[in-house]
This record gives sequence, structure tokens and C-alpha cells, in this order.
Amino acid sequence: MTEASEPPDTLLISLVGKDRPGVTSAIFQTLAEAGVEVLDIEQIVLRRRLILGVLVTAPRDWKRLRTKLQDTGAALGMTVDIDRGSGDNRQRLDGRSHVTVIGAPLKARAFAAVAGRIADFGANIDRIERMARYPVTAIDLHVSGADTATLRSVLSVEAATQGLDIAVQPANLSRHGMRLVMNNFMNRSAGSAIPPDKYPARGARAAIESLRQDQFRIVAGALSPLPQAGEETVPDASAANHRSP
Repeated sequence: MTEASEPPDTLLISLVGKDRPGVTSAIFQTLAEAGVEVLDIEQIVLRRRLILGVLVTAPRDWKRLRTKLQDTGAALGMTVDIDRGSGDNRQRLDGRSHVTVIGAPLKARAFAAVAGRIADFGANIDRIERMARYPVTAIDLHVSGADTATLRSVLSVEAATQGLDIAVQPANLSRHGMRLVMNNFMNRSAGSAIPPDKYPARGARAAIESLRQDQFRIVAGALSPLPQAGEETVPDASAANHRSP
């Protein structure tokens, strides 16, 4: 391997602590002074706790930058970890899908079962993000390394076993339809007259069924209009969940 083709030295910076305004700005100001190149960024907040990950090119005097980042973190009351290495993330596997898991409530046992079925295929969960938290918990998994149709078939069985609603969609623009409907449902239900303590008892199926009032239903990969009153319905074979209501 020639020197030009070797992966560059990089620094993986992990920052953890109480979320507050100005944290990201302060860290990147320190990085800016070192003249590094930003390769990747991920940031989430869980229960007001910030977790920030930044991958940058390593400067010649990387230890000096490490000290400055640690000082910046200490001034913010945050913990900073710097890991020196090389290169970027490995390329994602082919066969990319989005698996949306919806539960009310979403139990750890059920989520473990879904993750286990994905692992059985040799597929990898590249990213996890929450789409909604009330009145149902909806988690979106970015999965690579498995055929979407096959994954949908297997997870439909797991959905029935675990009492979940699961949608498996190819990773393309059509999947954004589900996010739009979920956001619409969450916004609409926020003003609902149904008492909050009644939602868990209704379950994920009942929550999703309420979307039918908006003349839509969620299917794997797209949104389809509901049939009008009096029209015969045919079960959608592509739906990720084949459970009876």
C-alpha cells in the first residue's frame, strides 16, 4: 500500500455530560484552533444528558489538542475521551433497510428479540433513533446486510410473538412517509381528549388504528389510502405485521 492510499490518522472525540447551550460551540471552537477537518459527527440527548461524538483528522501535535479538549470539557463540566486511530467508518453493507418498531409499551425483552432476529441474518444495526415517545414508543433502526423482503417476513412473525407493530422499508425516500404520518399522529393526539393514562392500555395496535381517521394506513415502504366505506378490503401481503387486531 502506498503512502498516499493509507488512511489518515484520526481522532475520535467523545463528550458526555449534562446538556446545556454552548457545549457543541465550545468544542468546535477548540477544534477550529487546531485546523482539523471534520469527518463525522453524531449527537444525541437522552434524559437531558448529551452524548457527542466527533471524528476529525489528527493534527501533528495531537496530544496538545487532546489537552485543550480536556480543558474545554472540564470547564463545561463534561467528560471528554479522545481515541487516536486511523481512517473512517467501514462502508455499510448492501441491503439497507429501515426497521420501525412500535410498542405501547416497548419492552426490553421484545426489543431484544427483534435485534436478535436481525443479527441471525448477519445484518448489522448501524444506527438507532427514536421517532416518537407518546402515546406510543417508535424506534427506527438503520439496518444493512439483509434483503428487505426477507427481513420483513421474519420480523412479521416476531411482531406477532412480541405484540409489537413493525414496519420494514427499503432505505429510500418513500420511508419518509411513515415519519410524516407518525409526526402527524403525535401532534394530533397531543390535543386529544383521551386521558394520557389510557394510551398504554390501548396498545400500539389501537394507536396506529387511530391513524385510519386520517384516511391513511401504514404499510411497509409507502402510504396507501384507505378504501371507502362499503369497499371490500384485501389484506396487504407486504405489511410487516400480520397479526389480527
